Amino acid sequence: MEFAERMLRKYGWDDDKGLGKDNQGMKTPIKAVLKFDNRGVGCNQKDEYSSEFKWWEYSYNRAAKKVSESLDQSQGEEKKDQKRKHSEDKQESSKKSIYSRFEKSSVLMGNKEESLRVEQETVVTEVHVSSLPTDEELHRICGGRTAHKGARHGIRMNGKLQRLQEQEERSFSASSEILLEQNIEKKKKKKRKADETVEYRAAIFGVISFNRMARQTRTALPYALGMATAGTLYYVHNPMSKHHAAMLDIFRLTPRSLDTDVSDSFLGKPFELFMAEPITSSDALQNSDANSYKSRMEVFILKLQKQICHSLEQCEAKQNSDVRFKVDRWIREEGGGGITCVMQDGAVFEKAGVNISVVHGKLPVQAVEQMRARGHDFAAKNTPLDFFATGISSVIHPKNPHVPTVHFNYRYFELIDADGKKHWWYGGGTDMTPYYLDESDCKHFHSTLKKACDKHDSSYYPKFKKWCDDYFNINFRQNERRGIGGIFFDDLNEGSHEACFNFVKACANTVIPSYIPVVQKNCQRTFTEQERDWQLLRRGRYAEFNLAIDRGTKFGLQTPGSRIESILMSLPPVAKWRYGWDFEADSPEMKLMKVLKEPKEWV
Repeated sequence: MEFAERMLRKYGWDDDKGLGKDNQGMKTPIKAVLKFDNRGVGCNQKDEYSSEFKWWEYSYNRAAKKVSESLDQSQGEEKKDQKRKHSEDKQESSKKSIYSRFEKSSVLMGNKEESLRVEQETVVTEVHVSSLPTDEELHRICGGRTAHKGARHGIRMNGKLQRLQEQEERSFSASSEILLEQNIEKKKKKKRKADETVEYRAAIFGVISFNRMARQTRTALPYALGMATAGTLYYVHNPMSKHHAAMLDIFRLTPRSLDTDVSDSFLGKPFELFMAEPITSSDALQNSDANSYKSRMEVFILKLQKQICHSLEQCEAKQNSDVRFKVDRWIREEGGGGITCVMQDGAVFEKAGVNISVVHGKLPVQAVEQMRARGHDFAAKNTPLDFFATGISSVIHPKNPHVPTVHFNYRYFELIDADGKKHWWYGGGTDMTPYYLDESDCKHFHSTLKKACDKHDSSYYPKFKKWCDDYFNINFRQNERRGIGGIFFDDLNEGSHEACFNFVKACANTVIPSYIPVVQKNCQRTFTEQERDWQLLRRGRYAEFNLAIDRGTKFGLQTPGSRIESILMSLPPVAKWRYGWDFEADSPEMKLMKVLKEPKEWV
């Protein structure tokens, strides 16, 4: 632009002058405008989109002009065809004409006039349309005629057309369904392939992960087991507290502590099986007949004494106590003897005694009459009789008021009547005396006894439980029971001798599992001075019953040559009597008294 302006000025051009020879041309330069549409050169865009421009009129006129030109052309051709046809008809009619201005219409032949006039074809009305006709309009214009031959006879082919239309619709719908099914099947195949790929990858990942974990576990397992074993052993031998030690005792069910399968077999190792040498010689016990229940019962109570003493010593050892049982084997001049085991002033048990006795000789007349009063029928009257009695008896007084006192006694008795008849029976039982009521401990104690009874006779437990509640009744204390009871029976000789012996063994074997868990649970509980005082008052009731009512104590004191130390072993080391006591009605002490006055069914 600047270059052109310099060249013009060079040859004498000025701003006020125009181009050309006479300077009458353009005075301003042409401005180039870029074109971005499809309009031709010279199209005025302003006119087209101005308010005065009416595009619909322009479109209509242009279309109408094209239609008019096509119609004029078609009309010209039709006029030419009509002229040609008219000339042909005129030539033909001239041949038929007789006269110049007349036309021959018929010929008389055989008295009949045959017409020579040719019917003119129906002239189709011209239809000028500005658009393409529809099928119905085209059919009407053609006078109902179509291209097929049957149309001249009035056949419209409606059925065929309808069939064709139905075929087309069916083919279209079938093809659509096929395409839809194909698309669905493709999608399913694609999804299955994707799922199979995912499953395959997951399986590979799982196998690899499992293999890796197995290698890691195989490497780390020995170290983990070693650490766990070392930690467990250290914790078992060095518990963090006394409470933990007590809890461990519940799970530490060693054969010596909680094994209850005590048999009556004698293997010839008395110092390993018994607390001391048996009263009857070892040779006599080992060579005794299987029907000798005296020997079998003696062996059984010797082994049971050893097991119970060891279990109680183990409880003391858990509290770092060195107290152990003192063993005293004694001989009775009149016949027999016994083994007394006593442990005193321990950390758990203030006094515990486990005694066995094997005595024989002459039974005084007074004792015979007492047995006769209980229902035994003896032929002899006012005559001492030969007897044999063996049994085990134990009373355990704990130091903690929250641990109950337990008592058990199981015995066997033989008596030879004046006529030589042998009378035999078993007796015994187990009962518990708590100082503070823990219902879970009471239920555990009674359920253990019930299981042993039910194995032999389902009627034993309810009958012997009621017998126990009635027997341990301090009647001069307004029917106050000594404890929560258990089982008690006497003069048991119903059924076979073997069945009665097996029942006694089963009941005696429940002592440890029914009582030791209760001791381990409560021996480390703290207690107050008031609770200790209440324990001593209840021990006074215990002493009253043993001295004034208990038949076993009376029998021992009446037996000639009896050992008083062993008989009175059941008495507590410390007891207390007080003139009346003052406790609130809802106190734990009165809760226990209610159960002692009104025995309860625990299972």
